[in-house]
Amino acid sequence: MVVRLHLIIKKDAIANANKGVSWINYDQWGNPIRVQFTDHSITEHVYTADGRRLKTIHRTSVPQSPSLGIGVTASLPSSLTQSIDSVDYVGNFIYEKGQLKRYMFDDGYLRLNTNNTCVPRFFIKDHLGNNRILTDGSGNIKQNTNYYPYGGMTSISTGQGEQQFKYNGKEYDPMHGLNEYDYGARQYDPAISKFTTMDPLCEKYYHISPYAYCAGNPVNRIDVDGKDWYQNNQTSYYTWYDGDGAREGFTYIGGKGSVLGEFESIIDNILCGEGGLGLESLYSEGFTFDIAPNDKGGLIGSKERGWDLFDEFVNGTGPEFSVLLGNHPYTEAVKDESFVKQRQSIIRSRGKNGKYTNAGRPQFYPWEASIDSPMQFIGTYRYDGYSSKDDRYINNVVTDSKSVTSFGYHIPFLNNHRRSQNREFGTTYQFYIWRSMK
Repeated sequence: MVVRLHLIIKKDAIANANKGVSWINYDQWGNPIRVQFTDHSITEHVYTADGRRLKTIHRTSVPQSPSLGIGVTASLPSSLTQSIDSVDYVGNFIYEKGQLKRYMFDDGYLRLNTNNTCVPRFFIKDHLGNNRILTDGSGNIKQNTNYYPYGGMTSISTGQGEQQFKYNGKEYDPMHGLNEYDYGARQYDPAISKFTTMDPLCEKYYHISPYAYCAGNPVNRIDVDGKDWYQNNQTSYYTWYDGDGAREGFTYIGGKGSVLGEFESIIDNILCGEGGLGLESLYSEGFTFDIAPNDKGGLIGSKERGWDLFDEFVNGTGPEFSVLLGNHPYTEAVKDESFVKQRQSIIRSRGKNGKYTNAGRPQFYPWEASIDSPMQFIGTYRYDGYSSKDDRYINNVVTDSKSVTSFGYHIPFLNNHRRSQNREFGTTYQFYIWRSMK
């Protein structure tokens, strides 16, 4: 059987006759903000600058004749509107028609009923993170979804109206026959196994189609949101890039959590979440960090890297953000801090899912540690601790930054600027991470 796809592709619009899509308008970041259907229905989206969807509005038209032609767009007056459905995304909260309906968490969601009671729903996932089964709190199956390799749903799937987070855990939009997944960076059409827009970095890997999903290997790989971690083959730094194809000079690592596991979401919250540092997200295009070798110190040059943490601040050598793992001598020093141990005790006392966030060590005096102690370099810091997903451990993150002021450089023309603005004497950030038994 030969299937012919009738597409019209222009600079800012795509039309797909096979789905009854006559026109799509995009914003400057490539997000679809208006989808016009040939039956006069319209879907509208609102996005943040980093591609997160904030709102979706489905406007369904009453039956009209004739249908719109491909490449044609038209307004939909209220007199010809059959229904309007809206969905608002506020963090983990989902509102439908202005009413709170769901609170999403990693393994499911809480559904709010009309009588203001909540009922839990849980996902059972396969090795690719696809939501295969949805159960209630008693284990009764409410939805059973079976997939073809590229995300299409088989006819034996049941209960599909229960919820729309499915393949790779991504939200599926079946309204008006669109039938696409929202991957954040791009929209994905499982019927043709392709993204609907080009990868903006496609020139980095000419041998892969700019519309390809997982470089044509959906069995062993996933595309969490159209972006992934890569490791620089020369510097060993990790960088978050749009797309998941081959990239010259880099080794592909994977999606969210593939480098630092559960610590990634904690560090991301410290960077840009409520009460955070007010910086860009860990998952911003081009964000780069280094996992420091164990022989790298404040004034000790690493044999592998060739510089120390002081060089990174003064000379702009190396990364702006560094992660020091649990076996690094500097992290070991932080572990022994009574301030940290006290916060860990509080987390343990708070039981399941206990946490203690944004705790600042009030002051540090040089005589509090030996002259050769790493604490002389670290000084004051911020502590964040979260129970692990299995509730067996505490995920500890100590955040430290080095700036002109903190190093004692009071030079009039030097300010605490970001490294991206000026490399020399730019602020650097260190994250000390480790797990401890709960």
